[in-house]
Amino acid sequence: MRLWLMLVHVLLMGVPSALPPRLPLRVVHSASDAAAALRSDGAFTLIMQQQQQQQQRDRDDNVELYAYLDAWLEQNVDRLARYTVRQPHRRQHAMLLFGDGGGAVGIAVGRMLRALTGVLPADAELAELGAFVVSPGADAQELHPDRTETGYVSCQLALHDTPGGVSGGVALWPGSIVSADSDTLDSDLSWEQAGRLLSAGQIPALPVSAQPTGALTCYDGRLWHHGQRHDGKSSNQSRRVLYITSTVS
Repeated sequence: MRLWLMLVHVLLMGVPSALPPRLPLRVVHSASDAAAALRSDGAFTLIMQQQQQQQQRDRDDNVELYAYLDAWLEQNVDRLARYTVRQPHRRQHAMLLFGDGGGAVGIAVGRMLRALTGVLPADAELAELGAFVVSPGADAQELHPDRTETGYVSCQLALHDTPGGVSGGVALWPGSIVSADSDTLDSDLSWEQAGRLLSAGQIPALPVSAQPTGALTCYDGRLWHHGQRHDGKSSNQSRRVLYITSTVS
């Protein structure tokens, strides 16, 4: 029955025969591996390994900073200016300035960029700075890319441990662009058509894994993705991430 429905959908909607490859989201532990994943897959999650004593102190400083920023964002998000966002019910895309949170935002962005040394080029420019707050009851976004042109990478910094499952995370489709070095989308099948298949349950949902505090998930602006719904079952707290978009040459 499922195959029959897919065939009917193809005939009615004119969906081409092949979807873009769906690759697993690679979890990496170094900037060099992150850069390679961005080139080959269009996305990665970077979790830096902390081994030496000084690195452990740096990690403790980061955890303290992110906990402060997380609490500040939770308390102040309703007072912040907002960007537009797809499916805004219980989903906020707040504008931030470097001085927000007593300067904590600027410090956190600096640490994000330091972790991404070798991933983003030396001449990268910040195009967007904000935060996502996704609360229980949020609806799922439709599948979409952020950009149709090359030259942009977005990154989300987990401000607290986040569960996997349906808890408001960003669901990515690694492989939905030819490569991060290409300006050509695998667009014989458009993201709108793929999104309809996804919404109808005719292709599997994009998975979202649990992430620890400080994890950096980055993706090429042309990559197909969407914000998940938040069903409040895996976690009853809002999902809060710091968010940047950078230019890349």
